[in-house]
Amino acid sequence: MKTSTLSQFLSSVTDKSSPHCVRTSDIIMTIALAGKMISRQVREVWLDGMVGETGETNVHGEQVKKLDEFANEVFVELFRRNGLVGTLISEEMGEPVQVGGDELAEEFLLTYDPLDGSSNIDVNVTIGSIFGLYRLPKDEPSANLLLQPGKNLIACGYALYGPSTNFVFWSPNTSVCGFIADMSIGEFRLTDENIKIPDESSIYSVNEANYPNWDKATQEVVDYLRVGRKESSTRYIGSLVGDFHRNMLKGGVYLYPGTVANPEGKIRLMYEAAPLARLAVAAGGKAIDGQQDLLEIVPDSPHHTCPTIIGSSKVVDEIREIYTKSKK
Repeated sequence: MKTSTLSQFLSSVTDKSSPHCVRTSDIIMTIALAGKMISRQVREVWLDGMVGETGETNVHGEQVKKLDEFANEVFVELFRRNGLVGTLISEEMGEPVQVGGDELAEEFLLTYDPLDGSSNIDVNVTIGSIFGLYRLPKDEPSANLLLQPGKNLIACGYALYGPSTNFVFWSPNTSVCGFIADMSIGEFRLTDENIKIPDESSIYSVNEANYPNWDKATQEVVDYLRVGRKESSTRYIGSLVGDFHRNMLKGGVYLYPGTVANPEGKIRLMYEAAPLARLAVAAGGKAIDGQQDLLEIVPDSPHHTCPTIIGSSKVVDEIREIYTKSKK
């Protein structure tokens, strides 16, 4: 059966009388184009000699992969050329970057992780790009303008580079929608118009090697997930977007807690945790940092980090209860 392409789908749900709605759809189409360009390079990475590191470190002190750099440049160049957004915040750039555009563009902030899971590039494991789109309020002081909580997202999603290339997004005019790239025509085709996360699941995704470094409450949570529930199954890729995608479709919970030494964890709020949290909530799931809803957290910097727990609503509720009791 013939299905809608992404461009056809967006055209059908966009209010053509609203410049902001039209602009949002155009931005989503540009992100999808970036995903196709990055996907192509991921598939050719070994042939093009783009395996390995650049020798540089990013703002987080991490080694930058050659493909990290390529993916970030794809986003920057596309939006610099089309002028659809005013500001970009990326995992690979220390400071927000102004990319120009018209007066309308100045109202839009795009945050993104150009290549999540890049440590898996060299071993051909699923990786992806995560994005969040904010419409900036005009009445906030300029110093705080870019530091928006996840509840203010107007669109978010990810591209996933695995056996197929997937594009999943949410906006106020849609449910959580899934598309798969049809390479024969160079377009994303609609596969699911209303993705819902199962309320319950036996699957949990966490790096249990960190167990000795967690506080008592987090250890109690993982002990409960492993042996305290009727059924238990661990699935952990080590790629946030890959683990999230599987749990979104199959049910489950993803955890990246803080440690005693680093209680704020490693997941970046504005371009990793918040966009995926907004997707999860729109799909019927929940997202917390242990007790607080992730979408309520106001970042104190563009690269703010937070403990991250996202997934099936009943499981997240059980985890929150354990943390709440432990903190009393």
